Amino acid sequence: LRYHKVIIMTDADVDGAHIRTLLLTFFYRQMEDLVKAGNLYIAQPPLFKIKKGKKEKYLKDEKNLFQFLVEQGTETMEVKAQGNGGKTYSGKELIELVNHLVRYEDYFSRVVKNDIPKRILNGLVKLNVDSQCFRSLEKLIEVAVELFAELINEENKKEIDFNGKHLNLPIQFLKGSEVKWDVENKLKRFNLELDKTNLENIVSKTTHNQNKINLNSKVKDVSLQVNFDSANELFELIILGQDQGREFRIDFNSEFVDSIIMQKILEVYEPLRKIDHPPFQLVNGTETVNAESKHDLLEIILETAKKGMAIQRYKGLGEMNPQQLWETTMDPENRVLLQVRAENLYESDELFTKLMGEEVEPRRKFIQDNALEVQNIDV
Repeated sequence: LRYHKVIIMTDADVDGAHIRTLLLTFFYRQMEDLVKAGNLYIAQPPLFKIKKGKKEKYLKDEKNLFQFLVEQGTETMEVKAQGNGGKTYSGKELIELVNHLVRYEDYFSRVVKNDIPKRILNGLVKLNVDSQCFRSLEKLIEVAVELFAELINEENKKEIDFNGKHLNLPIQFLKGSEVKWDVENKLKRFNLELDKTNLENIVSKTTHNQNKINLNSKVKDVSLQVNFDSANELFELIILGQDQGREFRIDFNSEFVDSIIMQKILEVYEPLRKIDHPPFQLVNGTETVNAESKHDLLEIILETAKKGMAIQRYKGLGEMNPQQLWETTMDPENRVLLQVRAENLYESDELFTKLMGEEVEPRRKFIQDNALEVQNIDV
């Protein structure tokens, strides 16, 4: 090699990453000595250009863009929270808060893609229920009361006479759901009276005589079902309804609570638990904005941070003019190169074989074990 460098230059998006991976596989499999000698490099072209006034800055990827917006855009911001003693966040504390919000939103958004209403999922997360809850029907009903006290707005609470203690909600006990006399007696503390005309379809009586209720203007026609898994002796609460016209079903059970994604959501939510009492107030100079949820707060913070900035996203290197391409990717004085190293050839070979080999099972296990760490996926 005349210059001791082979530089891979691809676009800074998912397609570019795909092409780069194929090239790296080729060099590792066919030209291993090149990799061992440290002659293989990856160019790091920017994905974004930020312009504010006369100043310009290139940023490598969305993570760098986010960090820039948080650090530069929140300098004049303050967030006032109802929770945690009405604390005001600014400076480094605000940056830390935003980072926690982003982590929560990342995992949270993966679950709501499955047609689970945001408000209901937030309510389930705040309850912090463990799998032992599903061993007792009484305990499960107690959780349901607490959940819907959080979810139903004040107008609808008055309409169905829901006071946060008595479960005046339509519940169907599937196949009897093991409702024994002693349990039925305990349910009376929730003012829950059962209609046992049909033992295969036991339902709860309500004062409003409605089969379905509305939680708010978006989540409507909600009904509940209780099911019993006799094999594992576990109850589950099934929540049915419509969210902005789209039907949803949530099987709230031990499997749901113990799932990897829910455990991760609970983990990243913990630093937010103390302050999660909306509304929040964002003060930026002379401007004050209220946020009705932590999701709205994050969106408002990032949108406010972008004000006065022109953000250009490059789809590929071909979108740059020659001067920009030279400044960002090719100028030896300024460019950023990532050297490809093969420090542990055994582990590298094992990983390549696992991902590119003919054996399906190791690849499936690798994907399952690392699924939650994926940030960008090309589907």
